[in-house]
Amino acid sequence: MARTTFMTGGLDRHFAQEAKKDRLKGSDRAGNVIGAICALAFALYFVVLYSSGSELLASDITNVEMALFFWVALYGIVPGLMKAILGKKNVTRPLEVIVSISTLVALALFLSSFPFDFDHLGDSLPRSLEFLVSWIDNGIARFAMWLGVIVSAVMIPYTLMLYFGVRDKLMRMI
Repeated sequence: MARTTFMTGGLDRHFAQEAKKDRLKGSDRAGNVIGAICALAFALYFVVLYSSGSELLASDITNVEMALFFWVALYGIVPGLMKAILGKKNVTRPLEVIVSISTLVALALFLSSFPFDFDHLGDSLPRSLEFLVSWIDNGIARFAMWLGVIVSAVMIPYTLMLYFGVRDKLMRMI
C-alpha cells in the first residue's frame, strides 16, 4: 500500500511539474520550428533519393511501405509545428502518440522486410559530403530501427499517461 501511494504521489508531482511548464517560451517555440525545418529537410532528402532511382530503396518496395515511410517522415513534423503555433505542450501530446504509433508500425514493417541498402544513403549528396553518412550500414540502420521500436513502445503509454495527468492538473488550475 505504501509503495502504491509513493508511486502515485510521484506521478502526481510529475504531472504538476509538467502542467507548470505547459506554456512554451519563445525560444522553445523557435526550437520547435527549427526542428520541423530539419525534419522536413531530412524527409525531402529521402524524396530526392526515391525519385532519383537510388538503390537505397529496394526495387520491390511496396506502395504501402513507401506511403508509410513518407507518412511518418512528414506527419512527424506536425506536433512540433503545433507546439510552435499554439505555444502549449499538452494539447499536442495526442498527435505525438499518433506519430509514435505510426513510427512503431513502420519500423516493425521495415524490420520484417528491410527494403533498404544503406550503402546508398549518400547517393544524392555531393561527393565531398558523402563521408557524413558513409559509416551508416545496414547493421547500424537495423540497430537504430530496433531502438526506435523500443523507444516508441515506451513513449506511447508514457505520453498518454502524461497527457491525461497534465490535462487533469491544467483543468484544476483554471
